[in-house]
Amino acid sequence: MARVRDLNVPCHVWAANYGCGQIGNRQTDWKPLLATQNKVFKRNLQILQEIDLELSIDFDEQLTPKHTKFWAKFAARVNAGQWKFKNTLVRELEAEGHIIELSEFEKTSLECERLLGEVLDPLAEVPEFTEQLKGTVQKLHHLEQTAKNHLEKATETRDKNQYSYAKFIAAQFLVSRNQYEELKSKRKKTQDELAQQRHYEISYRYGVEVSPELVLRDMAGDYPKLRLHYYLLHPEFVHQRDKHHLQKQLEAGEGKVCLQDIKLLSAQVQVLQLLGVEHLLNPDAEFTLESEEILEFADKVITYSRDMRDYLGISPDSKASPIRICSELQT
Repeated sequence: MARVRDLNVPCHVWAANYGCGQIGNRQTDWKPLLATQNKVFKRNLQILQEIDLELSIDFDEQLTPKHTKFWAKFAARVNAGQWKFKNTLVRELEAEGHIIELSEFEKTSLECERLLGEVLDPLAEVPEFTEQLKGTVQKLHHLEQTAKNHLEKATETRDKNQYSYAKFIAAQFLVSRNQYEELKSKRKKTQDELAQQRHYEISYRYGVEVSPELVLRDMAGDYPKLRLHYYLLHPEFVHQRDKHHLQKQLEAGEGKVCLQDIKLLSAQVQVLQLLGVEHLLNPDAEFTLESEEILEFADKVITYSRDMRDYLGISPDSKASPIRICSELQT
C-alpha cells in the first residue's frame, strides 16, 4: 500500500481475525516465552552432546542474554498482535492516516449484532426490532451466498494459474551449480531465469525429478513436514544436520550464538519418536476409532500437551476425539 502514489486510489483489504506466524509457543508474556526457548535449546543440546561427547557449549557464556531478552519482548508483542489481528491492522492503518470504510458485509454483520442486542433487551420494543433483524439477516445471508460464489470462482482460477505456473517450472532444464549461483546473484532476472532458478532449488531440495505436482506441494509448504518425516525415519541425519547448523552459528557469531537464530530439530524428532508416530504412518496398517494405538497416542498427546506446544508448536484440543487428535498432529 505504501507504493501507491495516488492517494485517491481505493485499497480493498481483508484480514483474518487471528493472524499467522506466531513466534515460539505463542506466549504474549516474554518471560515464559523465553523460558520455553531456553528449555527447547537445552534439550536439543543435550541430545547432541549424548551423541557427540566432544561437542561442548557453555549455555550461559556463549549465548547473548541481552539480545535474546530484547528479542523475546518483541516476539511477545508480535504474538499479542495476532490474537485480534483484524483490529490491530485497522488500528495501524488509521495511525498511518488512512480512512477506513467498512465493507457492506461487515456493516450488515455489525447491524445484526446491534439489532440482536436490542431484541434481547427486556425494555425494547421487540416486534419492531424483530422485523428489522429479519430483514438484516436476509441481507446478510444474500451477501454471504454472493461471497461464497465469488470465492469458488476465485479458487478455481487460482488453482488453474498455480498449475500452469507449476508446469512452467517443471518444464525448465536443470542448470549446473555454477549457473545457479550466477542466476541467484543477478539483480534483474527474466521470467525464464526465475523459473530456472526455482527449478534448480526444488531439484536440489528434494533430490528427485521436478514434476508439476512436486512444485505444487513445495508451494503449499509441505517441505518442512516431509523433512521432519524423513528425519523421523532416519534420526542419525537430523543429528548431523543440527550439529552442522550449530557449528555454523558459532562460527558466524565468533563463538557466540543468538538463541532466536538457532533452528534445531533433534528434540522435535525425539518427541515424535516417544509418541510413536512412526507406527501411525505405516501405510499397511489400518486403524479405527477404537484402535488401541489411536487411543494410547491421543492420551499421550493430551497428557503432554504443554510439551506438544513447546516442541511441536501445536495445542491439542482435549475435547476432540482421539482420531481427530491423531489427524491434526499428522497434518
